[in-house]
Amino acid sequence: MKITFVQRQIFALPGISTMVGSVERSGHQADILIENAEKHFEKVLIETNPDVVGITICSSDVNWMIETLPRIKHAVPKAFIIVGGIHPSIHNALLDEHPEIDAICVGEGEEAVVELLDALQASSDGKQLAVSSEQSGEDGKQSGEESKQ
Repeated sequence: MKITFVQRQIFALPGISTMVGSVERSGHQADILIENAEKHFEKVLIETNPDVVGITICSSDVNWMIETLPRIKHAVPKAFIIVGGIHPSIHNALLDEHPEIDAICVGEGEEAVVELLDALQASSDGKQLAVSSEQSGEDGKQSGEESKQ
């Protein structure tokens, strides 16, 4: 499976870099695409044709994400889109508010993203997956990914 992490910031994000390492060690492919630095953002997405697009955001990036999601979905309509970071970890209603998002990652994503890629690779319909990590949260839900059913 191939995942492209899309980010707004032009500098390296430690969380993304760590996830890229985890993904590559597990035998999958990973790229980072900096939306603000790429003149032909959609064209690059079409050419690389990732199976999964991951976006990490904090609250100040929400408007950027809202503007970027339709561009991603237009370029790679079959890609599974997962959003993580501090904002979705706190405000996981993003999953219901934005139909382009297939799953959110609550908490750390290094292991969860590999589990997701493995599950998508093994599944014919990835959107029916619910991948979660080991730790249960206060609400009884597992931390990790929550996906649309």
